[in-house]
Amino acid sequence: MRYIPYVTFSLSLLLVNNAYAAEMEIGMQAYFRVVWGLAVVIALMLGVYYFVRKRFSPLHTRNDKTINILEIQPIMPKKSLCLIEVCGKKILLGITQDSITTITEFAQETDSTNSFADHLAQSTQQRETGSTIEP
Repeated sequence: MRYIPYVTFSLSLLLVNNAYAAEMEIGMQAYFRVVWGLAVVIALMLGVYYFVRKRFSPLHTRNDKTINILEIQPIMPKKSLCLIEVCGKKILLGITQDSITTITEFAQETDSTNSFADHLAQSTQQRETGSTIEP
């Protein structure tokens, strides 16, 4: 008789422990459900970002376009150089916040291995000498 309170106390602890374990299991299921949902949302956001970046990029060119942006080179904040191709002619533009200025025009090339740096050096040389140098 004297052990009855101890036995009932032990049984109550077991019942509470089992209830706690069931709550933990439910809590872990909810936790994994939240983590899985978050992973799906992040993957969806990355997919949309990749699609928008590829599709709406200013350097995204199609073969049937008359005007193609070949390269954009930032110089300073809100100032950049842009090499475009229009009807087979390459044009180097200076772009600022307030204006767009034509720096030089290049004739159609048979060798397309010249890089933006080559075009920029040639344009700089042309401005310094004041002559018109064709590539």
